[in-house]
Amino acid sequence: MQRNKLVFALVGLLLCATAGYSLNRFILSPEDVVRRNLGNICPQNTVAEDFNVLNTRKWSARKIVVYKVNCRSENAIPIENRNFLGHQVVVRKGLGWQASGSGDHLEVLPQPPGELVHYGIKLNQKNVGGDRHAVIYGEILTPKVAAVEATFDNGKTLRDEGKDGILAMALPEAVEVREVRVLGANGQVLQRDSKSPPTIYVDQFSFPVAPSPEDALRHHVFVSPTCSQPYAPEAMVLGDFRILRTIKYSQGVMVLYRQICRDATTSILQANLYTAWVVHENTVWRQAKVSQSLGQTSYRITNTSPVEHKSSVWQLRSQSLAADYLTEFSPMGLVWYSSGSEVSEGKNVDDDKTFISGRALSSKVVAVEVSFSTGQTLRDQVTNGVFGILLTRAAKICEVRMLGANNQVLQRNGLPLGEPCR
Repeated sequence: MQRNKLVFALVGLLLCATAGYSLNRFILSPEDVVRRNLGNICPQNTVAEDFNVLNTRKWSARKIVVYKVNCRSENAIPIENRNFLGHQVVVRKGLGWQASGSGDHLEVLPQPPGELVHYGIKLNQKNVGGDRHAVIYGEILTPKVAAVEATFDNGKTLRDEGKDGILAMALPEAVEVREVRVLGANGQVLQRDSKSPPTIYVDQFSFPVAPSPEDALRHHVFVSPTCSQPYAPEAMVLGDFRILRTIKYSQGVMVLYRQICRDATTSILQANLYTAWVVHENTVWRQAKVSQSLGQTSYRITNTSPVEHKSSVWQLRSQSLAADYLTEFSPMGLVWYSSGSEVSEGKNVDDDKTFISGRALSSKVVAVEVSFSTGQTLRDQVTNGVFGILLTRAAKICEVRMLGANNQVLQRNGLPLGEPCR
């Protein structure tokens, strides 16, 4: 009898252990659901570490899980770390949760000064529930951001107040997100990423002109892509092209913008900072329709606006060489910058210029000051992590000074010892 009791007890313990194991397999938390898919996120020859669920956002009977993971190279020297941001929609299944759809992830930049948000966008054509929806998800990087708004292709706009440092919005039957606006206090727009095509006119000589500096620049990027092979056009992410600064001068504006190039997995191939000069002039123009074929861009006057207009429009005049936006270290230390001069042909010195532009590698740098061979000294406050200074004369740069709070000089970069500045 005692032996039978012992057998029953052992069988009971075995059944409980088996049931517990089965429940453990199927009662998954939202974090567990995401963790099971980590092997599909990191590129080859990297391992996932520092996995972190940033937070979740309730959406109807589902949840949107926003997470980050660091992928560390196994063999590269020095060790390379790549940062991925992702989301997964999960639904309640019994006592636990299961994935709804395939989720999404993309590689994001390290956090240089000036970055406000990291976000991704995913269209679910059809998930297990049989519906279609667009999701925008991301991480808020600074308390300057009070809210994020997304306008979808059906005209609807959703707003997320950034609670718990994340943003997550989903809209049924939406095909794509057309515009993202990052808002600060009092509703001011800190950042605007648009997918709408720029408005383009043609002047009397059939050169493209635009109603704004931003449109002129966005059109230039459209017709002359800065990304080369093996860049995958289908991997373009809204926000990969972003205007960071627009600095006004009497002759026009200096525009600093960033362009990220990705492969088909949305991993970053390169990210560059560019400086462009856009000028305004009075000219006769007509609205045009832009088309591309076999790498050629053509401009056709639209039938809806054959009337000629005369007003001030904007045209891209020139563009500097790219500066690496991924640089973590610089021999110059606190900033990464490029500089140069443009001297016009003939005697038209009005087009001469000397420039310096770049980005801060440290939040300690609040301003950059430059002395020129003309005896002039110009300064620019670091804004959105970048700075730009333009002298409307051809000159030599004598010294660059990185300034911190209270105008203290953190670092000086000058000409080699003994070289005159004239």
